[in-house]
Amino acid sequence: MKAVIQCCKTKSTTASFRVRNQRVKFVVQPKHRSEETDDFPARPDERMPNRTTTWREQLVEYNDTFRATGQNPLGLKQAFELYAPKGYTAYSDLLRHFSASNMYILSAGWGLVRADFLLPDYDITFRIQDTPEWCVRKPADAELFHDFAHLTPDVVSNDELVYFFGGGSYLQFFFTATSTLPVKRVVYYSAKTVPDPKKCRGIKYDGKGMTWMYRCASDFCKPSKQLER
Repeated sequence: MKAVIQCCKTKSTTASFRVRNQRVKFVVQPKHRSEETDDFPARPDERMPNRTTTWREQLVEYNDTFRATGQNPLGLKQAFELYAPKGYTAYSDLLRHFSASNMYILSAGWGLVRADFLLPDYDITFRIQDTPEWCVRKPADAELFHDFAHLTPDVVSNDELVYFFGGGSYLQFFFTATSTLPVKRVVYYSAKTVPDPKKCRGIKYDGKGMTWMYRCASDFCKPSKQLER
């Protein structure tokens, strides 16, 4: 049994890579972002300045070093620690319930990542409403991103349950990221539209607003809530 939860706009830290004493801010449209900030805007799969390495490749190398030595000079947060939805403890609740090896986060900037994978601050989302254009990732941007896919066939069993806690704007991303896995997808949803029954089992959650998925994830971890599974 595994859990996948969508990312969150609010972060617990602004730690990131640096270029010439500027903090790197990862966005979808760096040119647009550069007009509004003193940060160094970049897209995850762009090459680093004066390097053949992309920022994504650099992040993999950074994580490899961290796992081997424990060194984390930039102070990056593990994914489950990075996201901080105000008033909710969904990420820590899922971590305790599932463990780091069975918890994954669907990041609009980086892909499907392990809960313990170090991530820098970024401002990328699939949500269009009330969001600046430079941080909205649209279907047409797919070729610009080479997303991580840490949830792979070798870490799941046949017909293993994978629970998804996320809004409608992240649902297709979840289906795509798990399309090659021999698992049973269970999707909680609060909208009127039922998720495609050919792709998952949908469970209606009585939640309102834009943050219902965080409350749903915490409720899942509480025996007293007796959430349908």
